[in-house]
Amino acid sequence: MIIKWGRSAAGSASQWHCEGRGFESLRLHHKRDRLGPFFVFLILVFVIVSTNLYSVDVSFTKDNSVLERVIEIIAETKDELLVVAFSLDHPEIIDSLNCLVDKGVHVEAMVDNSTIQRTMLLDPAFKVMCDSSEALIHSKFLISDMKRSVIGTGNFTLSGLEKGLNSFLFFNSDEIANGLYDFYHAIKNGISVNEFSYSNCSFYLLPYSNLKEKILDKMLGAKESIYIAEYAFTDYDFLSVMKLKSIKGIQIRCLVDSWTFDYGEIVSYLNKPFMIKRVGAHKSLHEKTMVLDNEIVITGSANLTYSAYEKNRELIVIIKNKEVAKKFLDYFNFIWEVWGDDY
Repeated sequence: MIIKWGRSAAGSASQWHCEGRGFESLRLHHKRDRLGPFFVFLILVFVIVSTNLYSVDVSFTKDNSVLERVIEIIAETKDELLVVAFSLDHPEIIDSLNCLVDKGVHVEAMVDNSTIQRTMLLDPAFKVMCDSSEALIHSKFLISDMKRSVIGTGNFTLSGLEKGLNSFLFFNSDEIANGLYDFYHAIKNGISVNEFSYSNCSFYLLPYSNLKEKILDKMLGAKESIYIAEYAFTDYDFLSVMKLKSIKGIQIRCLVDSWTFDYGEIVSYLNKPFMIKRVGAHKSLHEKTMVLDNEIVITGSANLTYSAYEKNRELIVIIKNKEVAKKFLDYFNFIWEVWGDDY
């Protein structure tokens, strides 16, 4: 937030006199003298609070805006940029990161060992690391100068940033960046880390004890609606809650990618009593997002699968914000109408 200080044309006390109203003018000056310190106090509180505020915005690949925003954040980095993704091979992203290195900026990236060759073929000038464990590095986020951060459902690839259907959260907060920095080093060192919260956002790095149960509880507590958009949906626990809530009259809508229909045994149970459509004939749905009661958004890198919640290094964000939820719902409804196919 930028605060501009200035002075109005009638800013000085001597300019406030009006003919015939000397008493009122004198009384006003007296009040100003007494209230002056109080106003100064209020201004200081406002400035302090303002510096601790954060901003969050969401962009969707369907609007062709994500790649440009990510490159802009990379280009504006002055000291350090850290990236984590399952795969990192978008040529423009690699070029932007290489430009930072040429400017003396410290750049590091972590990708899954199954995709690192695709990154190395693009000749990165920065340090690239991978994990050799059976679990996937499936988180997707970057941190710029310990202030700005991006968390997405898509990787930093051509399909993740442009061709597929993905959503990305853009944060401007040093507190959130610091929390994600701890996540980065937990992934790098193969250790667990506690969740952290800031304002109306909570952040979790999987595997994390009981997070699946927390999300199922939030679904069970839904009073109006549950909207789900998923690339891979194979976990029967989530399906059971959806069916139960649908029977109780809660509106359930579910979008899944054609992958779930082609490879998921659960597909035979994805039917009434709730509404479902699949995406895949014209677009790939790579989402991992849930919206509850038009207010709570659960998003990140984790699909509704056993591996996501029990094995992989996944990042999940839970946001309680009607404004953010509305953006996701508008996005969901657009996909439902334009690219959703009945089965």
